[in-house]
Amino acid sequence: ATENTNNTTSTNQSQSSSLSATPKTAPDFPYVFGGDGASMVVPASQKQIVLDALMAWKRLVKRNYGGMELRVGSVPVATLMQRGVTVEIARYEIVAGMCIALFRGGGLGLADTIVKEQQNGGLNE
Repeated sequence: ATENTNNTTSTNQSQSSSLSATPKTAPDFPYVFGGDGASMVVPASQKQIVLDALMAWKRLVKRNYGGMELRVGSVPVATLMQRGVTVEIARYEIVAGMCIALFRGGGLGLADTIVKEQQNGGLNE
């Protein structure tokens, strides 16, 4: 999640571009943009690759957007389920060849809260 409310354009550009910074396989993973960030569900086998790319993006944004801080974090689905929520995902084809991910179950909301409550999203750098 981004935490710079003084420059909405820069904030929106940095968060929407964050998914572009992920490896080429990432666009196949379900994702959603929120009011102050983006969330994606990634298989454990790809987690570190995606986190490394997002941390690199975080450094780039900080350097090029006047010190803007992005939060990058990771919460395992098992942790969410232990807290009584699920992450249910559906793929909806808006028009032929253009799909979006739909989420329900409360898991993404809880993950967002957990990441925001952790210093630096739980990832140090």
